[in-house]
Amino acid sequence: MSRKNFLTAVGTLGVLLLAANAFAQTVSFGWRAGDSAELTYEKTRRGGASISATSLLVVKDSSDSGRLSIELSEFKLQTPSLPASKTQAPTVTPQEVLSLVLPNFSVNRDGGEFRVTDRASHLMNATRILEATAKATGLTQDAKTVLQNFSGQSFDNLMLALAEGTWNLWVAEWQSLDLQKLPVQTNSTVELMGQSVPVDVLLEATKLDIPNRWRISVTTKPTDSSLFGRLLLARIEQTIGGTEKGRAEIDKLRKEFSLGSPEWTRRITVDLASDVARPYSAEMEDTIKGIENGKPNTERQLTRYKFSWRDGTAR
Repeated sequence: MSRKNFLTAVGTLGVLLLAANAFAQTVSFGWRAGDSAELTYEKTRRGGASISATSLLVVKDSSDSGRLSIELSEFKLQTPSLPASKTQAPTVTPQEVLSLVLPNFSVNRDGGEFRVTDRASHLMNATRILEATAKATGLTQDAKTVLQNFSGQSFDNLMLALAEGTWNLWVAEWQSLDLQKLPVQTNSTVELMGQSVPVDVLLEATKLDIPNRWRISVTTKPTDSSLFGRLLLARIEQTIGGTEKGRAEIDKLRKEFSLGSPEWTRRITVDLASDVARPYSAEMEDTIKGIENGKPNTERQLTRYKFSWRDGTAR
């Protein structure tokens, strides 16, 4: 069955924040000015991957001595790739391009009060990556023209959501977490395709064979396993259901969904040093299992960050 990747229909979903009482093995923020790392970012969908790299430097905020600035520089695209089976690459969207490059931002000394600080450099890097990937993605418009289609507010909202969501994944979601009280299973609600959806959440932690190093994971799935399929069908129908071709596609989807409604799961895994809340890797994987062309099918979208802290800064 030909259709857009299910994962593109899923809205931004934050990790469930679970904060516990202070204990000997709680996660504590300890970033300091002078910390630095090489950061690699990989985004994989339908077998195609885009990998970018940048240098991360923590400095004192020049305008506020009580804050730390996280500066990202020397941005470069390492390996844009596409599945070998693809004869024609999909056209990249501005949102996908912007997701490959993070803006600079600042936090207070406790790792909170998040702020984006450098809109201009983010726009410049986004333009560069659009130009660098134009051939691979089939983009025909001028990169600056594409980005100018954003209103100032929509660009700022996208930039803020990207940066704050990334900081949450790296650090903010794990602050004050009592690792020795895990695993914990609970219920919550999340925003999924514009709807508030009840979910089951499992939070786990494993001590690694390195002092203060832990692997934390959060698995989230809708309490009603069939709900995702109903929301997805409604979203697709809203998008393409106004044409004869679109209605035929919707009828096909209904038949396939009746054989097995798509089920969505998100798993987040972070390896970090608990005494300073420094991540060494952080990844988020969305998985959708369903039926495609009458056969079981699994689609995955993976976002992964890897940090190589420089000598003298890894504690």
